[in-house]
Amino acid sequence: MILFEEMTREHFPIVQSLYASVPEYACLEERALPLSDSILQEEFLNPDTVSLIGYIHGEPVLLIDYLPKHPQDGTTWIGLFLLDASHHGTGTGNRLLSAFFNQFLSRESQIHLAVLPDKAKARRFWEKHGFRYVRTSISNREQQIDVYVYESNKKQMRNI
Repeated sequence: MILFEEMTREHFPIVQSLYASVPEYACLEERALPLSDSILQEEFLNPDTVSLIGYIHGEPVLLIDYLPKHPQDGTTWIGLFLLDASHHGTGTGNRLLSAFFNQFLSRESQIHLAVLPDKAKARRFWEKHGFRYVRTSISNREQQIDVYVYESNKKQMRNI
């Protein structure tokens, strides 16, 4: 059973655990673990984004942070889709992404996300699900990112 729960301060230990399971991601983001409460508050409890914990059979395995309406282009942007490392390569990410799309993004015509250039597995994951590369840009943290877009006029999300 898949469940998504909106994040509160009480979820901060889960967030720390998910980040700790994928330390190479924090390194690519140039972050030191554990993240401070002030960083967690700023990133995941702000009024602009929606932050969710994804559960499989009651186990927290996914951290999602997304911007429902980007102030510049009005589209939805997925800012973070961080799956516990113990579930990489098991199909869990596919199932969670499908459930997330169905529950939260089914009415969106375009969805954007940014992938760090050194994350080849992440690029393959998103491309497998119908996202396509559109440009290279600079993030709000001054990092180079590859921007991908998913256009919902493609019937349904592929390969889920």
